[in-house]
Amino acid sequence: MVGEVNTAILPRVAPLSGGGERGDLSPPAGDVQNLTHTIDSEGKRTMSYDYQGENYYVTYTPS
Repeated sequence: MVGEVNTAILPRVAPLSGGGERGDLSPPAGDVQNLTHTIDSEGKRTMSYDYQGENYYVTYTPS
């Protein structure tokens, strides 16, 4: 992905890197709960889910 980072809303997990197990922004296999993908009226997209008792999310806007 290419774009600008809004540091005010950075997630508390490290960014995903390409080529790794989750470089495609997909959630880990197994035990993922409450998986949601939303697109707001301005095109901002958020995927969020719970994994092993922790909350995770990725937010982005296509350019």
